Amino acid sequence: MTENLVFGIRPVVEAIEAGKQIEKLYIRKGAEGQLMTELRDLCLRHRIRTQEVPVEGRKETLAQIKADIYEDFGALDVHTIAAGATNDHIDAAYQPMDEEAAEFERHIREGIMDILALQGIEDTPVFTHTRISNTKEQVETVCLEAEYLDDETILRKLPNITPDERAKILERKQREQEERMAALPPALAANAGGAGAGDEDDEDEEGEE
Repeated sequence: MTENLVFGIRPVVEAIEAGKQIEKLYIRKGAEGQLMTELRDLCLRHRIRTQEVPVEGRKETLAQIKADIYEDFGALDVHTIAAGATNDHIDAAYQPMDEEAAEFERHIREGIMDILALQGIEDTPVFTHTRISNTKEQVETVCLEAEYLDDETILRKLPNITPDERAKILERKQREQEERMAALPPALAANAGGAGAGDEDDEDEEGEE
Protein backbone atom coordinates (compact mmCIF):
# COMPACT_ATOMS: atom_id res chain seq x y z
CA MET A 1 0.00 0.00 0.00
CA THR A 2 2.54 2.60 1.15
CA GLU A 3 4.87 2.02 -1.83
CA ASN A 4 2.13 3.41 -4.16
CA LEU A 5 1.87 6.73 -2.33
CA VAL A 6 3.72 9.90 -3.28
CA PHE A 7 4.14 12.76 -0.81
CA GLY A 8 5.08 16.40 -1.39
CA ILE A 9 4.28 18.91 -4.12
CA ARG A 10 7.53 18.57 -6.10
CA PRO A 11 7.56 14.70 -6.09
CA VAL A 12 3.90 14.67 -7.26
CA VAL A 13 4.63 17.19 -10.03
CA GLU A 14 7.58 15.07 -11.19
CA ALA A 15 5.46 11.92 -11.09
CA ILE A 16 2.78 13.51 -13.27
CA GLU A 17 5.35 14.89 -15.74
CA ALA A 18 6.95 11.42 -15.90
CA GLY A 19 3.62 10.02 -17.08
CA LYS A 20 2.85 8.00 -13.95
CA GLN A 21 -0.79 7.21 -13.38
CA ILE A 22 -2.24 9.18 -10.48
CA GLU A 23 -5.50 7.75 -9.19
CA LYS A 24 -6.34 10.56 -6.81
CA LEU A 25 -4.59 13.58 -5.37
CA TYR A 26 -5.16 14.93 -1.88
CA ILE A 27 -4.31 18.61 -1.39
CA ARG A 28 -4.20 20.41 1.93
CA LYS A 29 -7.05 22.88 2.12
CA GLY A 30 -5.84 26.46 1.76
CA ALA A 31 -2.43 25.49 0.31
CA GLU A 32 -1.00 28.22 -1.91
CA GLY A 33 2.19 29.17 -3.74
CA GLN A 34 3.82 28.90 -7.16
CA LEU A 35 4.40 25.15 -6.95
CA MET A 36 0.82 24.56 -5.84
CA THR A 37 -0.46 26.63 -8.80
CA GLU A 38 1.72 24.57 -11.13
CA LEU A 39 0.39 21.37 -9.59
CA ARG A 40 -3.24 22.42 -9.98
CA ASP A 41 -2.62 23.31 -13.67
CA LEU A 42 -1.03 19.91 -14.27
CA CYS A 43 -4.01 18.18 -12.67
CA LEU A 44 -6.39 20.06 -14.92
CA ARG A 45 -4.39 19.21 -18.05
CA HIS A 46 -4.08 15.54 -17.14
CA ARG A 47 -7.63 15.30 -15.76
CA ILE A 48 -6.45 14.09 -12.37
CA ARG A 49 -9.05 14.10 -9.62
CA THR A 50 -8.14 16.21 -6.62
CA GLN A 51 -9.65 16.50 -3.18
CA GLU A 52 -8.94 19.20 -0.66
CA VAL A 53 -8.32 17.86 2.84
CA PRO A 54 -8.69 19.95 6.03
CA VAL A 55 -5.52 20.26 8.11
CA GLU A 56 -6.87 18.05 10.91
CA GLY A 57 -7.97 15.42 8.42
CA ARG A 58 -4.52 15.52 6.82
CA LYS A 59 -2.89 14.96 10.21
CA GLU A 60 -5.13 11.97 10.90
CA THR A 61 -4.39 10.52 7.46
CA LEU A 62 -0.63 10.88 7.92
CA ALA A 63 -0.86 9.38 11.41
CA GLN A 64 -2.70 6.35 10.00
CA ILE A 65 -0.13 5.93 7.21
CA LYS A 66 2.65 6.13 9.78
CA ALA A 67 0.96 3.50 11.94
CA ASP A 68 0.52 1.24 8.88
CA ILE A 69 4.23 1.55 8.03
CA TYR A 70 5.26 0.49 11.55
CA GLU A 71 2.77 -2.39 11.44
CA ASP A 72 3.89 -3.56 7.98
CA PHE A 73 7.53 -3.75 9.08
CA GLY A 74 6.80 -5.11 12.56
CA ALA A 75 8.59 -2.09 14.04
CA LEU A 76 7.94 -0.14 17.21
CA ASP A 77 7.13 3.55 17.37
CA VAL A 78 8.65 4.42 20.75
CA HIS A 79 6.48 7.54 20.92
CA THR A 80 3.46 5.30 21.49
CA ILE A 81 4.89 4.03 24.79
CA ALA A 82 3.44 5.97 27.69
CA ALA A 83 5.80 7.69 30.09
CA GLY A 84 6.35 5.55 33.17
CA ALA A 85 5.42 2.30 31.43
CA THR A 86 6.78 -0.77 33.20
CA ASN A 87 9.46 -2.92 31.60
CA ASP A 88 6.87 -5.67 31.15
CA HIS A 89 4.76 -3.33 29.02
CA ILE A 90 7.82 -2.19 27.08
CA ASP A 91 8.90 -5.80 26.42
CA ALA A 92 5.40 -6.61 25.17
CA ALA A 93 5.53 -3.62 22.79
CA TYR A 94 8.88 -4.81 21.42
CA GLN A 95 7.67 -8.40 20.90
CA PRO A 96 6.63 -8.11 17.20
CA MET A 97 9.93 -6.43 16.29
CA ASP A 98 11.91 -8.99 18.32
CA GLU A 99 10.27 -11.80 16.34
CA GLU A 100 11.06 -10.09 13.02
CA ALA A 101 14.64 -9.43 14.12
CA ALA A 102 15.14 -13.02 15.32
CA GLU A 103 14.08 -14.41 11.94
CA PHE A 104 16.28 -11.93 10.06
CA GLU A 105 19.27 -12.66 12.32
CA ARG A 106 18.83 -16.40 11.81
CA HIS A 107 19.35 -16.04 8.06
CA ILE A 108 22.22 -13.56 8.47
CA ARG A 109 23.91 -15.76 11.08
CA GLU A 110 23.84 -18.79 8.80
CA GLY A 111 25.35 -16.79 5.94
CA ILE A 112 28.13 -15.36 8.11
CA MET A 113 28.95 -18.79 9.54
CA ASP A 114 29.20 -20.22 6.01
CA ILE A 115 31.65 -17.46 5.02
CA LEU A 116 33.71 -18.02 8.18
CA ALA A 117 33.76 -21.76 7.53
CA LEU A 118 35.34 -21.15 4.12
CA GLN A 119 38.18 -19.39 5.97
CA GLY A 120 38.49 -22.24 8.46
CA ILE A 121 37.03 -20.15 11.29
CA GLU A 122 34.53 -21.64 13.72
CA ASP A 123 32.54 -18.88 15.34
CA THR A 124 28.96 -17.79 15.89
CA PRO A 125 28.02 -14.11 15.39
CA VAL A 126 26.16 -12.45 18.24
CA PHE A 127 23.72 -9.58 17.71
CA THR A 128 22.97 -6.88 20.27
CA HIS A 129 19.77 -4.85 20.48
CA THR A 130 19.44 -1.30 21.74
CA ARG A 131 16.05 -0.58 23.27
CA ILE A 132 14.39 1.86 25.61
CA SER A 133 13.58 0.75 29.15
CA ASN A 134 12.24 2.00 32.44
CA THR A 135 15.61 2.84 34.00
CA LYS A 136 14.08 3.83 37.34
CA GLU A 137 12.40 0.45 37.66
CA GLN A 138 15.62 -1.38 36.76
CA VAL A 139 17.63 0.56 39.36
CA GLU A 140 15.01 -0.08 42.04
CA THR A 141 15.07 -3.82 41.28
CA VAL A 142 18.87 -3.93 41.56
CA CYS A 143 18.74 -2.04 44.87
CA LEU A 144 16.28 -4.59 46.26
CA GLU A 145 18.64 -7.42 45.27
CA ALA A 146 21.83 -5.62 46.35
CA GLU A 147 22.28 -7.41 49.68
CA TYR A 148 22.54 -10.74 47.85
CA LEU A 149 24.98 -9.53 45.18
CA ASP A 150 28.66 -8.59 45.04
CA ASP A 151 29.79 -5.12 43.95
CA GLU A 152 30.74 -6.17 40.42
CA THR A 153 27.35 -7.82 39.76
CA ILE A 154 25.48 -4.80 41.12
CA LEU A 155 27.40 -2.41 38.89
CA ARG A 156 26.93 -4.67 35.85
CA LYS A 157 23.17 -4.73 36.36
CA LEU A 158 22.78 -0.98 36.80
CA PRO A 159 21.67 0.40 33.39
CA ASN A 160 23.08 3.88 33.97
CA ILE A 161 26.66 2.69 34.63
CA THR A 162 28.92 2.23 31.58
CA PRO A 163 31.59 -0.53 31.44
CA ASP A 164 34.36 2.09 31.74
CA GLU A 165 32.67 3.67 34.77
CA ARG A 166 32.20 0.20 36.29
CA ALA A 167 35.93 -0.57 36.08
CA LYS A 168 36.86 2.78 37.63
CA ILE A 169 34.37 2.36 40.48
CA LEU A 170 35.61 -1.15 41.29
CA GLU A 171 39.21 0.08 41.22
CA ARG A 172 38.38 2.95 43.56
CA LYS A 173 36.49 0.71 45.98
CA GLN A 174 39.41 -1.74 46.04
CA ARG A 175 41.82 1.09 46.75
CA GLU A 176 39.62 2.41 49.56
CA GLN A 177 39.43 -1.08 51.08
CA GLU A 178 43.20 -1.40 51.04
CA GLU A 179 43.57 2.03 52.66
CA ARG A 180 41.14 1.06 55.43
CA MET A 181 43.06 -2.15 56.09
CA ALA A 182 46.34 -0.23 56.21
CA ALA A 183 44.87 2.18 58.77
CA LEU A 184 43.89 -0.61 61.18
CA PRO A 185 45.95 -1.09 64.37
CA PRO A 186 48.57 -3.85 63.98
CA ALA A 187 46.64 -6.26 66.21
CA LEU A 188 43.44 -5.93 64.23
CA ALA A 189 45.33 -6.15 60.96
CA ALA A 190 47.02 -9.35 62.20
CA ASN A 191 43.67 -10.82 63.24
CA ALA A 192 42.21 -9.99 59.83
CA GLY A 193 45.19 -11.62 58.14
CA GLY A 194 45.03 -14.60 60.51
CA ALA A 195 41.37 -15.16 59.75
CA GLY A 196 42.16 -15.28 56.08
CA ALA A 197 45.03 -17.72 56.67
CA GLY A 198 42.78 -19.87 58.85
CA ASP A 199 40.26 -20.14 56.07
CA GLU A 200 42.98 -21.24 53.69
CA ASP A 201 44.22 -23.87 56.20
CA ASP A 202 40.68 -25.24 56.52
CA GLU A 203 40.43 -25.54 52.79
CA ASP A 204 43.80 -27.35 52.66
CA GLU A 205 42.71 -29.80 55.37
CA GLU A 206 39.48 -30.53 53.53
CA GLY A 207 41.51 -31.16 50.39
CA GLU A 208 43.82 -33.61 52.22
CA GLU A 209 40.89 -35.61 53.59
